[in-house]
Amino acid sequence: LALATENPHPELLDAKPHGRSEALINRPMYVHILVAGAYKMLWLFLCLYALPVAIPSRYAITQAADYYRTDCQGVLRDKGYNSTETPVLCSFLGYCGFTENAQYRNTPECVLYPGWQALGQYVPDDTQKAICGAAQTFPGFAPTNASSSGGCPWYSRWESAARDLYKEYEVERLDSYKPALSVLFNSFIFAQVGNAFVSRRIGYEMDFLSGLLDSPIFLSIMTLISVLQVIIMETPVGYIFKVQPLDWKEWLVCIAIGIGCLPYSWAVRLVMRGVRRCMGWDQRDAAAPRNPPMVEYSPETKGGACYKAAPCLIDMTGKGRAPPVNADGRTSSGRTISGPVPVRR
Repeated sequence: LALATENPHPELLDAKPHGRSEALINRPMYVHILVAGAYKMLWLFLCLYALPVAIPSRYAITQAADYYRTDCQGVLRDKGYNSTETPVLCSFLGYCGFTENAQYRNTPECVLYPGWQALGQYVPDDTQKAICGAAQTFPGFAPTNASSSGGCPWYSRWESAARDLYKEYEVERLDSYKPALSVLFNSFIFAQVGNAFVSRRIGYEMDFLSGLLDSPIFLSIMTLISVLQVIIMETPVGYIFKVQPLDWKEWLVCIAIGIGCLPYSWAVRLVMRGVRRCMGWDQRDAAAPRNPPMVEYSPETKGGACYKAAPCLIDMTGKGRAPPVNADGRTSSGRTISGPVPVRR
């Protein structure tokens, strides 16, 4: 809407007319689409993957291996598991590799290790066999025969605990993503705003900011988008978008990413101007006709194929026939013909 309401600039009158056979999206448009997409994708990937590594104090993502070791007992107690079974289940989940930290499976930190060591074996990788076939007895349950194949109470409790802990971990993991995703979302919106300014010229023109003050609707819409974005990020409305408020440093980075679209687009346009000159595209486009040449002929010379009231145009390439026109260059419906002026012969 912002771009569609801008007034046409006078330089449009210097451009060549566009024929009906031309593609709707031309080569410069494809270039702008690809480079603008690459710019946004670069920053989105950096926010999503680089921020948690570069600044873990604020953007660290909760890892399952750490969560299952440090938060397991608190989560299971809140879920109603008793104090006797909670440490055993958390050892299964966080230290025996069922489901995280398999590297501790054959160490004393795994409660299954002593029982299997007494049998002269390592803890099996199969969860049910490892839990139900151990030689030791855990508090609260009777010992289980190692050859049992029908499961055991501890295995059933492990299944229940694994489901409960995984659900809580997913909530925690998504919540830990919120700082990085908030910066990502804000950066994307301001990059879109910056891209709207450079999209005011769809060729390789360098003056995409010219006449900006003469476009009050465009400026009003860009201002409205920015104000709404601030409201989304800094008020309770952000709960709907699953974002959190940003500090002033993050705001400066997001705004800088948006403004960065301008020098980035100038650089791309300069490069593409050089590429066009090197590849000879300017001369080739200047020499190529916008429409096939047309010539006027009379009904008598073509067996009366046209309307008898007026001469008509044909395609000199022989590939088609143009609509009939009258003396002032209009069709019978009153429309004008696009392309070169017909040559009378």
